Amino acid sequence: MASSKIIDILKPMNYDENSERYKSISIVIVSDTHKNHEKINIPDGDIFLHCGDFTNKDDWRNLTNDQIPQSVIDFNQWLGRLTHKHKIVISFQPKKVASTEPCSICNNTVHGSYGHWDSKSLIKEIRQKIQPRIHCFGHLHDDNGYKYDQHANGTLFINAAANLTRQCFKLNFYLDLQKHSNIYQS
Repeated sequence: MASSKIIDILKPMNYDENSERYKSISIVIVSDTHKNHEKINIPDGDIFLHCGDFTNKDDWRNLTNDQIPQSVIDFNQWLGRLTHKHKIVISFQPKKVASTEPCSICNNTVHGSYGHWDSKSLIKEIRQKIQPRIHCFGHLHDDNGYKYDQHANGTLFINAAANLTRQCFKLNFYLDLQKHSNIYQS
């Protein structure tokens, strides 16, 4: 099984891990597993996010509208065995996902067309309109990884597409509970 990359971000300057003031939240992110989800080492965390493409196109051929591919059933059963408190799965190509659960993490998330690293219109929308702290996506198998974009107010871009190493990403956040008590509830 492949390992995961751990990214520690958003730590307050004076973070004290023994303080009751801060709550650690971890998000495990992966994308483009294409029926290989069982081969990926998924670390424990609070939130699991799959950014899409967990099946293959061929799984959907010759099905009627009321039929579900076996690969979707298998993925759902595997998802049910994960221990994460919250599980978010983006399927197909939604334009926008908005949610107040959990912890307002998905507000203003955009899932655009293929080629996120190079999509000028999507990058422009992210930089000028949305300005999320984190933008997670997939599809580019050969160029997975993460980078900060200072032009987008420090947005962290994560291409979580599973590649030949079948890795995923784990982010550790530290919330100031005094400042964000309306966001986080255990």
